[in-house]
This record gives sequence, C-alpha cells and structure tokens, in this order.
Amino acid sequence: MSRIPRLLPLVAIAIGGVLAVKAITEAPQLYLASRALAEDVVTKGPIKSALPPDASILSGASQSSAKPAAPACAPTAAELAKEAGLSPAELQVLQSLSDRRGQLDQRESGLDT
Repeated sequence: MSRIPRLLPLVAIAIGGVLAVKAITEAPQLYLASRALAEDVVTKGPIKSALPPDASILSGASQSSAKPAAPACAPTAAELAKEAGLSPAELQVLQSLSDRRGQLDQRESGLDT
C-alpha cells in the first residue's frame, strides 16, 4: 500500500499546472484588454454626472454650508503621454483613431437603420 501514491497531491499538482498554463496564455489578452479600456477612458473623457451642476448630493446639506469644490487640474496631453509611456505624437494618433472609430460606429448605426 505504501507503493501506491496518494491521489490528492497528484490532482493538486495537475490543477496547479493547468492554472499556470492558463494564466500564461491568457495574460497578453488581459493586458491588451485593460490597455484598450484605459485608452477609451483617456480619449472619451470623464463620465458626466446625471445631476445638474447646482444639485447637492447630500440631502440635508444647504449650499451655503458646503465648501466649494477645488478645481481639478486636468493633465495636459504631454503629461498623459508620459504617464502612459507614449510619445505625445503616439497619444495624438491614438486619440485620432478613437475619434475615427466613433465616426465609423455612427456611420454603421446609420446604415443599419
């Protein structure tokens, strides 16, 4: 009986191997998908709020007691390119490609209707 290997450790090693191979093969697609999502966020801009500009999120707070929000500094194109590891020209090309993709999507939806 001592010659027969235990089944549980072999199954655990096999599952670990399968997960490692799966992680190695799927990692490039995950990286590209996350990068594409980040580029869409950068090129399309921030999400606009559904609330009117003068509406308060806090129900009981009055406008006079609330502190005015500090203006947010939007990074320049050069700063965005530096953070993304791109040159400003590459960032500009990506933005123009995104704009063109939006135009083509609008054209396609118009042709569909």
